Amino acid sequence: MKIYSFHRDNFSLISRSQIHQISALDEELLKAENWGFEYWSQIVQVDKLQKWCLYWAQRDGDILGFALYQVVGQLVDKNAQWHLCKIVVSESEQNQSIATKLWEAQRRDAPASEIFLEVRASNLKAISFYLKKMMTVVGWAKAQYSDGEAALRMLGPRKKISD
Repeated sequence: MKIYSFHRDNFSLISRSQIHQISALDEELLKAENWGFEYWSQIVQVDKLQKWCLYWAQRDGDILGFALYQVVGQLVDKNAQWHLCKIVVSESEQNQSIATKLWEAQRRDAPASEIFLEVRASNLKAISFYLKKMMTVVGWAKAQYSDGEAALRMLGPRKKISD
C-alpha cells in the first residue's frame, strides 16, 4: 500500500478512474453526505489546489481510503488551519491503520497546522480515532446533517514551529 497526495506543493497525477473509485467509496460509506463524481472532479483540478488537499491509499490500482482537507488560509503558511472534510476507509480495509497513515501523511506535510472537523455525534469509532490523535471536543452543532443528527466539533493538534 502506498499513500499519495494531491495538493499544490506535492501532487501525484490522479486519473479519472481513481476519481471514480474515490467517489464510489464516498457514496458507499457516507451515503447521504456523498458529493458525487462531478464534485470530486472539480476538486482535483489544478486551479483548486490552493484550497484542497487530497490524500489516498492505494494498493494494486485499488483505492483503499482517502482523506480530504480544505485549507483555511494559504497552503504555504506553516500555521494554516486545515478543515478535515472527510476521512474514509473501505469497510473491507478498516482496522488496518489506513486512516492513521492518511492522517500521518498530512501531519508530515503540515506539522504545525491546526486541524478542525465535524463528526456525527453517533460515530463513536471516529470520535475515538480523533481523540487518540489529540483532537479536543470544542463544541457541537445541532442538526448538522441532513437527517437532523448533531455533530461534535473538534480541534487540534498544533505543533509550534519557529521561523
